[in-house]
Amino acid sequence: MSAASELLIRLNIPEPYRDDAGRSAIDLMIRTVRSLYHTLGKTVSWGPSVQIEIDNFSFPRARPMRYFGGQPADPETLVTFLAENFYLPERWQNRTCVDDLRKAPVPEGFIKEESDGLTMIRLVEDLSSRTLLRERLMAFEDWLIEVLKPKIDPDYNEFGDMRAPLMNPQPAEGATFVSFAAAYKAVVLDADGRLDEDVMAELLSYLSQGKLPDGTEIDSVRLILPNRESAVRIRDTTTARGIKAVLYATDDGQLWDPFPLGEWREWKKPAGL
Repeated sequence: MSAASELLIRLNIPEPYRDDAGRSAIDLMIRTVRSLYHTLGKTVSWGPSVQIEIDNFSFPRARPMRYFGGQPADPETLVTFLAENFYLPERWQNRTCVDDLRKAPVPEGFIKEESDGLTMIRLVEDLSSRTLLRERLMAFEDWLIEVLKPKIDPDYNEFGDMRAPLMNPQPAEGATFVSFAAAYKAVVLDADGRLDEDVMAELLSYLSQGKLPDGTEIDSVRLILPNRESAVRIRDTTTARGIKAVLYATDDGQLWDPFPLGEWREWKKPAGL
């Protein structure tokens, strides 16, 4: 039997919480992590961070989306522990990112505690206020972006637009191509910045019939514009009439969605940093 290479402890805090709004459970997890670190942290591989996560809780994300893979902290965590003497696997070429997080002043209202080489960053005392939790998670993400300087997520561009993946696109009559029952139509605006009404009416007719002239079944129509400005210009009016999405193409043939699903906000530089 081979030796275990990783220990994962999971303690779930289900709703409805006890009278203390989950505080005792969070405190228990914190004590457990500290006890393990004080017992094992100097003799086994530890870190570079240990996190207490909160599942199925959304908050507006900073745009453009950053990539936190391979980083010592994640913006969706409730409590983050950073070890002074963490194990440095091959993918961690630079440990300064952990040191930077341990040394940087945290946003107002956060709880930061040091204990024998283990740094704890806690966003809230309990889960009684969802509004406060959202605010703290946003502030935590802003802080991580400022301190870690993560790269933009590869599925997004510098505007925060999301890459629109295509799977097995096929040519079809009445559309530029079809991908999994979605009809994509490349269009251009006229000199006044408008989409030809005949083209729009034709596409909506296909959508109402649920098929293209060649019989290809469709359940949505998506427009492809030659640039971002055009896509943004007509997005509201066309989606209000039933168009699923308005994308734009770049010179490399990639399609981008300037209005990706989700809650978004502008990144805000944390005070004091």
